[in-house]
Amino acid sequence: MGQIAAIHLALVINGQRRVIPPGAEIPEDVSEHDTQALIAAGALLDEETAAKNHAAKQAEEKAAKAEFQDARAAAKEAAESTKAPAAAKGKK
Repeated sequence: MGQIAAIHLALVINGQRRVIPPGAEIPEDVSEHDTQALIAAGALLDEETAAKNHAAKQAEEKAAKAEFQDARAAAKEAAESTKAPAAAKGKK
């Protein structure tokens, strides 16, 4: 299945209470609905989803860094354009 408990879980599966420690794989008889709810709550780590989320987060961070660098360059350029030339500063 590829889903691992992120935290200590106590689940009722087929009418029986089951305890799953962190790092253990989730039994296959857990319903899809329960699995999705546990993933949404952050109680399960889905290896495939985690890899996709990691890649998306890296792409988002790269885009944010590029946007910041562009804004920084634009602000620096604007600040430089309002400065008086060095030769004109000393003359009055």
